[in-house]
Amino acid sequence: MTRLRWLRSQAPVWLLLPLALGACGAGPAPVSRTYFVDFDHGSDQASGNDPVHAWRHAPGDPEAVDNPEHARLSSGDVVLFKGGVVYRGAIRVTASGDAGHPISFRGEGFGSGKAILSGRDLFAATARPCSSTPGCANLPGMLRLRVVDMPESVRPSDQIAVNGQTLQVAQWPQLPDPFWYDDLSHYAPLQGQNLTGGEAGWRIRSEAARKALGNRNVEDLVVHLWGQPNAVFSVPVEAYRPDTGELTVVASRFKPYSDRDTRFALANHPALIQRPFEFATVAHGRAIVVAAPLPPGPVELEISRRPLAFNARSEKHIVIEGFEITGYAGGIDGWGSGAALKIDPGAEDIIFRHNFVHDLSSWAGAHAVQIGGATNIQIDANRFLSLWRGGGVSLGGGASDVRIVRNEFDHIGRTGIVVLGADRVWIDRNRLTGLLAAHGNAISIYLDNHDVLVSNNLVRGATRALTFHGKGSEPNRIAIRRNLLVAVGEDGSALQSWGGGGAPTRQVEITGNLIAIEPPGRFALRLTAADQELIIRNNLIGGLALGGIPTGWVFKGNTFLQDNLFIPQSAEAVTEGSSMRADLRKVATGLANGLGRVDARLCSLLDDPQPLPNWLSAAERAGATPGIGPDDICRR
Repeated sequence: MTRLRWLRSQAPVWLLLPLALGACGAGPAPVSRTYFVDFDHGSDQASGNDPVHAWRHAPGDPEAVDNPEHARLSSGDVVLFKGGVVYRGAIRVTASGDAGHPISFRGEGFGSGKAILSGRDLFAATARPCSSTPGCANLPGMLRLRVVDMPESVRPSDQIAVNGQTLQVAQWPQLPDPFWYDDLSHYAPLQGQNLTGGEAGWRIRSEAARKALGNRNVEDLVVHLWGQPNAVFSVPVEAYRPDTGELTVVASRFKPYSDRDTRFALANHPALIQRPFEFATVAHGRAIVVAAPLPPGPVELEISRRPLAFNARSEKHIVIEGFEITGYAGGIDGWGSGAALKIDPGAEDIIFRHNFVHDLSSWAGAHAVQIGGATNIQIDANRFLSLWRGGGVSLGGGASDVRIVRNEFDHIGRTGIVVLGADRVWIDRNRLTGLLAAHGNAISIYLDNHDVLVSNNLVRGATRALTFHGKGSEPNRIAIRRNLLVAVGEDGSALQSWGGGGAPTRQVEITGNLIAIEPPGRFALRLTAADQELIIRNNLIGGLALGGIPTGWVFKGNTFLQDNLFIPQSAEAVTEGSSMRADLRKVATGLANGLGRVDARLCSLLDDPQPLPNWLSAAERAGATPGIGPDDICRR
């Protein structure tokens, strides 16, 4: 069974009810058309009405000409891409469907497997020995390096593949896993006296950096500079003095910490290449040096040339399903780029489902799916994998009625799911693993949100599994129920409030969750007393840190999996009705890791049935089940 068929077989009836009900009440169906798209063998002069006369480009692609350029989609129309074929393009959605009769873009049903949407273009190129190039003189491992001239200038933020292998930008100090470019534990420290200047130019002095670079040309060199507020700024080097090792960069938004060392790393220079398939641009991007097992001669070169696969602006009633989406990338100044789907304010009733999104790159930290100010959005049963420097799904700007359901997120460079000022959002039955970056939160609920339900999700292998804070004076009404949240790392947390100060969170219900951290001995649950009207009930908790003395909280019936508690003495009432069960800690974390059978003792401790919020539809409330996590364990 394919992954897509498995997801379909697992999808509950309630996910399909709104569409079915809408179709029943929408009146006579309009006359719909199916247009076929085959990038390999189609022609824009063809009719597009059948597989034999398929178009090469889809309507809405800026590169379309003739018939698809002038086509006007309407309610019920389907644009069907050929499966197994790489479509090198991008789609600007330009028309709306009707309720129950959406315009659909589909990647399955014609050809074999999923259609592949790629942001990369294909070029013929030649790899030549590095030893024959003057700029390679005295480079470490010169004999194993190759030089590939670019058909057009590239940036280190462009995604580049050679013979189908995606390349990674070289970085120093060496990282255990180059995917996590902001692994601060492997950045070089920079004491205060070695960092001087300001917005007009920061000067960095480092003997270790001087040894790494020597007297070489650094025209394409990039510095990753870590500072407030826990952010890494990637900026080009403006000047370099080999005699002192002094680097000058311009980072106007960078602000160093006053109470700790700044940390930095170097990137994009041939002298930093240490692993196979690492690369650096040279000659202002007119060529790359790459470590790859390539014999001299022709190579297949792919370069990202599109920032975005799909863009819906004010359109309504659109379905995008069944695609593999890869190779879209954006630079430092390209906010919103390196994404599979961008939904702008004014859009309505957009469904994005059963897609496999992988190997996107966003140096600006954008998300694969970005929702801003739109309403009635469904992100269902997709898989997100290897999003370099970018996140999974983000929404905000007054977005409303959003459902993020049954998706998988793995190896995500920033936050998996982030909600930044939205109303009526349901985050349900998602799986999030491998979120280990400096901003590697799995789920974040920040700013002025109202009515957010986070239920039955599984998080493991994340530095911070779930974080929240509020804004303004209105109640947030955030419900966190029946999730399996396991964080990792000495500085990690499974559930943490960043409230307090000017951003307290109001009305948060935390019930029936596993809240744990590995290794034990840390604080899995970290809360601030500035938050208001919190309910923390019937959870399994692996360590608690409570900053201050809360008022008006309900804190009862919880089970502590270790005695790692940091609670002000006068706030000991928060442990009322709670118990200590260190003997269940391994069993509880095994629950999240899928190890062993479900222990009935854990199910009884987590049992906390609560009615679902009334802002959910009747079909959604009827379809929800009372289990825990996406596998619905402990179901009664």
